[in-house]
Amino acid sequence: MKKTVPFPLFGDDNDYLTLSVGDLIIVEEMMGGESIVDIWGKLINGQYTLKMIYTILPIAYADCAKNAGKEVKIDELMEQGLEKGIGIGSYAVPIARAIVESGIFGRPKNEKRTVIQTERRSYRRGNGWKR
Repeated sequence: MKKTVPFPLFGDDNDYLTLSVGDLIIVEEMMGGESIVDIWGKLINGQYTLKMIYTILPIAYADCAKNAGKEVKIDELMEQGLEKGIGIGSYAVPIARAIVESGIFGRPKNEKRTVIQTERRSYRRGNGWKR
């Protein structure tokens, strides 16, 4: 199942971004071999470039456009967004989230599972059940 990130910036609340590992490899190649981890770091730290946004966004938006029967015209869509006052930084966070949702950083720990494991370790050490 694909993990998606809501992306209503183009005016449709049903729009989303999604990236697969294969997509991330393409992004790395298109960005001159720069690591996706470095790209993600730049996105979350405000060090992104216009080229970075224009390179990644069409790839991340392609699945949504295909499923909705839309043609991907990122230049036009971003131009419309800029005219509406949507800054280029508004695109960086959803793209960064789509990279995380791809799973390359692993899956988030389940807090409930972690608590149970901690309680079991405590019991095994002879401390009894502590809650």
